[in-house]
Amino acid sequence: MDFRKIVWAVVLLLVVGIGAYFIIPNWVRIQNKSNQIYRYLYSVLSYRIGEDHPDGWENYGIWGLDISHHQKEVDWSAFTKKSKPDFIFFKATEGVTHEDTKYKEYIQKSRESGILSGAYHFFSYQTKGKDQALHFLAYANLQAGDLYPVLDVEFKTKMPADEIVSREILAYLQTIEDSLKIKPIIYCECAFYERFLKNHLKGEYTMWISDFWAEPKCDWRFWQYTHKYKMTGISGNVDRNYFNGSRDDLQKLILK
Repeated sequence: MDFRKIVWAVVLLLVVGIGAYFIIPNWVRIQNKSNQIYRYLYSVLSYRIGEDHPDGWENYGIWGLDISHHQKEVDWSAFTKKSKPDFIFFKATEGVTHEDTKYKEYIQKSRESGILSGAYHFFSYQTKGKDQALHFLAYANLQAGDLYPVLDVEFKTKMPADEIVSREILAYLQTIEDSLKIKPIIYCECAFYERFLKNHLKGEYTMWISDFWAEPKCDWRFWQYTHKYKMTGISGNVDRNYFNGSRDDLQKLILK
């Protein structure tokens, strides 16, 4: 047997083995980093930035924003009849300790402006889902006339085992349902839904899907299609979303 072939075969096995050793345990981190690179390239190359609608997407006439303290100051008086969003979701809480510093100001101003308003919680994998839900309910203080609450679940660099992720998310959802007697809206990517939620939720929840490249391939009611939207009254970029339904459909997602 050719000695050189043996050497190359050994080298190849070493490369594959070392690669598997580092890649497999860190697959979620690699996946998350790939998403960040993908989104950055998209934001640079895509024409879906600014106030223009992409061709063929004008059917989604009901639209809204999601906002946190990162937007800093919002000039509510700058919203015109044409530019005024149909709805806005505001970040309220994260984990069991974080409370968005602008939430209460933002949601009150939005209500006063006649915009359908809602709140979302950013899920942490470090604490129990039930505890996070109780934290959100206490701080968000949603009222009749507000939109259903949203649970924001995303891939993170370090995550527990899949069954733990699913279990704690379900615990969060159940706590919200027991308190408000409605099923919360869930924000995530299609890949997250397929991996952690699909086998548990059975299509019973309103899905808000994030996809900056194309219309989501999983079922969605809300679609976050860009994080680079610009509009008068808000400095910098802001997330923009479409609602797939009629105004009557949107009214069905309002707390009584």
